[in-house]
Amino acid sequence: IARGRIARSPEAELVDRYVKRLTWPVKLTELPDIGGRIPPTTLTPARTILLDETGDQLTSGEFAALLERWRDDGVREARFCLGAADGFAPDERAGADKS
Repeated sequence: IARGRIARSPEAELVDRYVKRLTWPVKLTELPDIGGRIPPTTLTPARTILLDETGDQLTSGEFAALLERWRDDGVREARFCLGAADGFAPDERAGADKS
């Protein structure tokens, strides 16, 4: 889930390259720069992760271990939200996972 238009941005090629590597279903959702809501999850249990400058930084190994733990715990949907330049609104932060 991205705030703004990825399809017409320099990041589009990078997103396409990574999506091709994945073996599971991927859905890219674009929200307007201002307004619009992160859509509700479709599968449960699910995790929503906000990606912006205020979040924790993980190494590749730590990130892989986190995804592995979620998989082993039965998480069926992981949603990664790319923030706009000014980050996320407080209500969006309230609905995101902390671990």
